[in-house]
Amino acid sequence: MSNLGGNALWPVGTGTGSGTAQGLAQALSPAGERVFYLLGQAALRSSATRNFISNASFVVGLTGVVIIEALGSPVLTKALHEIIASKTNLPVVAVVVTH
Repeated sequence: MSNLGGNALWPVGTGTGSGTAQGLAQALSPAGERVFYLLGQAALRSSATRNFISNASFVVGLTGVVIIEALGSPVLTKALHEIIASKTNLPVVAVVVTH
């Protein structure tokens, strides 16, 4: 279940800049003090969902950030990096892709 609520779309412009990160950030939830997750929409890939149909999470460690899943498109992955940069200045040290 998405924390975006029903069929609501995240409010982003048509560009690929920080508006995408701001929209995606609205789906960001904490799972702990240094653990965050994003739940994608339960839908098929389409322009309406902007391909935000997968989940991702990240852990802020002592020396770097580990990302678990990188989302479904380069635009979303870039937005994820922008969100991480808003939480910490530590570098991304690993990306885990589970499937």
